[in-house]
Amino acid sequence: MEHDLEFLAIKWIEYYVASHEYGSNSSEAEKLLNFAMDVIEISLNRPDDTWHFILEVSKKTDIEFILFNLAAGPLETMLASYGEDVIDRVELEAKANPRIRYLLRSVWRQSISDKLWIRIQSAAGLSLVDGEWIETNNARPCETIDISELNFHELADAWIVLYSAQGKDSHRTDLSCDIEDILYRLSANHPEEALCVIMEISSRISSKWVQWMLGDGPLSDLVMLNGEKVIERIENEAKNEPKFKETLSQIRRHGLRKDVMQRIMLAAGWTWENGKWVRI
Repeated sequence: MEHDLEFLAIKWIEYYVASHEYGSNSSEAEKLLNFAMDVIEISLNRPDDTWHFILEVSKKTDIEFILFNLAAGPLETMLASYGEDVIDRVELEAKANPRIRYLLRSVWRQSISDKLWIRIQSAAGLSLVDGEWIETNNARPCETIDISELNFHELADAWIVLYSAQGKDSHRTDLSCDIEDILYRLSANHPEEALCVIMEISSRISSKWVQWMLGDGPLSDLVMLNGEKVIERIENEAKNEPKFKETLSQIRRHGLRKDVMQRIMLAAGWTWENGKWVRI
């Protein structure tokens, strides 16, 4: 059956929510199963519609397990079957859309060629270093912007607009385009100010996905670059701000100084037991 792609995106999301809450064999999920089957058919045979469907779903939800299924399902199928035909538009969208970059990181290689896989990983914001794909900072330089003239609220506004599901191009400003680089420079050169911006963002966001991006992005950069200078304040803030404490759990641990990493994990509400970190 043919469906409007926006309507299909809504029903596909409802199917995965029902499957998650009630089980895939539940009556709630069964009555939506045909929509999921329609998406499989589209993914295998209609790459243009698949791409528009992916964009629709990515705009309508920030639920992590649904985004993972979107990446591991329609996106992965489209790239494996029609990658050469769609990679240009995927790369273009990924440059401006952090959620698409996030989705691309959950795609498995399967039978994708070396050449195409390199383009997919690069579009996801990753670089090949010593045989391993790792995250890099690809934001464009913003040397014309004087950081000293910006206030915490403006920076927080720009970051939230960029990473919000509602952050469409029509709402973005020049500052939104540069915010990743601005926060990276603040973290490198003015860590206390960077933490102020991060705390401001943390206090205003409700989306779990955006919270993950804050922890995995600016907060990880800050503790990687200057963790020892701000760790005491991070610990104090985590005691009083539950949302910030939760954001700490999203920090990338790889490459952190061991002492900083241990203090971060303890502040985030984890403890070391039997050779591994466990949530208290």
